Amino acid sequence: MSLSDYFRSQSDWRAQKAEQYPDDARNAQSAAALYSLAEYVGPDERGDHEADAVSALLPHLFDFALGGEEAQRAVSRYGFGYAATTPMQHIELIEELNVLCPMDAYEVAREHGEDPTGTLIEEEVAAAREGVHLPRYYFERRVRSTEAELKQAIEGYRGSEAESAVPAWRGLIRDEGPALDYESALEAILSLVGQRVEVTVLSVEPLGVVAEFAGELAGGEDVRHPDRATEGEAFRFRIGAHGGSFSVETRTFREAGWVRAGSATGSLRLYLGATVVELSPEEG
Repeated sequence: MSLSDYFRSQSDWRAQKAEQYPDDARNAQSAAALYSLAEYVGPDERGDHEADAVSALLPHLFDFALGGEEAQRAVSRYGFGYAATTPMQHIELIEELNVLCPMDAYEVAREHGEDPTGTLIEEEVAAAREGVHLPRYYFERRVRSTEAELKQAIEGYRGSEAESAVPAWRGLIRDEGPALDYESALEAILSLVGQRVEVTVLSVEPLGVVAEFAGELAGGEDVRHPDRATEGEAFRFRIGAHGGSFSVETRTFREAGWVRAGSATGSLRLYLGATVVELSPEEG
């Protein structure tokens, strides 16, 4: 099966969905987008740059699938709810797939210890077997990096995990204590109400401090979303009268845990989407 055949098969699947759900125009839009994409990746429709980008996807094409979960999701959602039939839109998707397919290949190597595509460099396969987390940012830069630069970056991520400097997505790195679920995390936050705390907000990819503030932790207030009827899905906690605030939502909550941060009481660390919020009670 060629790449064009694969995209055309996905277009046919969307067309079937359009017949099944005639009142939903999004399936027909996606079918048209994928058919146009199938025509675009044909050998006579592309320039040299586009041809190289398309060729880079071929090792990731297996029978009726391209890449893994992330790449297949991107293809299945292409043009779903919007028009996507221009060459610029097609090359944007192709470039996105050149990020997602290696990401999927790396996850397969992490799970099975081998790279079936043969596209990962030796150091990437070794890192996958060690369970090292390589973020999306790494794969975005991968297509423009030399092998020496990739090796250096991998060592940086490997060293960061060894020093517990960056939390891995596949598990919370804690000094002690079990992981906390959403309800337990709220109880832990409430146990700090009335105390002065230092709050540090960090981004995970790339690692960096986003904000720091301190003050007395006030009780949480339920945040009501206009499109949600249920309560208890999101709470906002305020720090001092004007010190700032942070929110904890079920849709972004990953997990939480108590960690030691140089104090006897320890700190509460919350993993919320792509950010980490750490609450450290002030000593004295």
